[in-house]
Order: sequence, then structure tokens, then C-alpha cells
Amino acid sequence: VEGAVSVTINKSAQTIDWNDSFENITVTDSIVLTASAQTQVTYDISDTEMAYITDSNVLYFHRGGTIQVTAYALEDAYYLAAETVRELTILPAKPNILVKPTATDITYGQTIGESLLEGGEASVLGTFNWLDSLAMPNAGTYWQYVRFTPDDQESFEPVDFQVEVHVNKATQTITWELEVPVIVPKGQSLPLNAVASSG
Repeated sequence: VEGAVSVTINKSAQTIDWNDSFENITVTDSIVLTASAQTQVTYDISDTEMAYITDSNVLYFHRGGTIQVTAYALEDAYYLAAETVRELTILPAKPNILVKPTATDITYGQTIGESLLEGGEASVLGTFNWLDSLAMPNAGTYWQYVRFTPDDQESFEPVDFQVEVHVNKATQTITWELEVPVIVPKGQSLPLNAVASSG
């Protein structure tokens, strides 16, 4: 007996393999997305304010945080559509200190915080401040730590470095500890006692 038999061939499921490690990514990095499947793969992200994908599937970041990247394998005549999601943690990057600020001189007895930090430039916006503003060093020249704090602390981490500061000697004062009489009788001794600010 001969006859025609109808056979239905179902489309196969396909798998998507990520070829990227997605480890230790900072906000200044970029990633070429290279997931593979049996059909063409496209991509989408969960937060377009945090990152964006170019037409050539390169992922760039605007700021740090956590984001989900979804890979879609397209359906064709042989394979079903598929998708998979990877979560990425974008770490803060370390900004570059382009020009270190300079410190104004202070005088012995003043704190480091009374020395003004002038100038200075970094690769991102932020502020320069003394790390130990209450230190009160002796006269001389010292290297003291300064911290640059980025305005965008989600995307960039603080940077510590040293700046030279000069501490001038203080001017001494001398104080008499007794009142000298206007008239001292002849032959009478008078003890003199004065104290200087240096001790």
C-alpha cells in the first residue's frame, strides 16, 4: 500500500552563549557584545540613562550602578526565538589628576586646614580637600595628603595624593612677668623675669 504521509518538523530551540566575562567593568570601559546563537543576535539594556549600545553592538556607560543586558536570538525558518539576560555591575572609575593644586604657606601654630589649596585640575568635576586638616606640624616643609572627591561619586571614586606645604617659623613675643617700678633706689637689685612664646 502506498500513500502520502504528512510529517511536521518543529523548529528547534536555540541557545545563546555569552562570550563576555562582564567582570571588573568600570564606567570608563566599553564592551563589544559578542553573544552567539544559531541565528542573528540583537541586544537591549534596562536603563538607557545609564548606558547605551551603538549600531556596532558596543556598550558604553554614562554612570556606575547595576544594569541588565538582554540578548535576543531571532526566529527563522529552522529555530525558535530565544532570549537571555545578564546583570552587569558597573564599578566607579578612578579619575586622573591632571594638575595638582598648590598649598599656600602657613605659620607654626596654624593647622594644615588653614593652608589654602589653589588651582588643581582633574579629568572630572570635583573638589580638593586636605585629608587631615587638623594636623599642626612644626616649622619646615612637609608632604601632606589631599583627597580629590568627584562630584559624581556613583561613577568615580576619590583619589588621594600628596602636596607640598611650607610651615614658616612663628614670630616670638616676650612678656614681662613683673611690673618694673618707675624708680629703683640706688643699690637695690631688681629681679628680671620675662617669658618668650617659644618657652
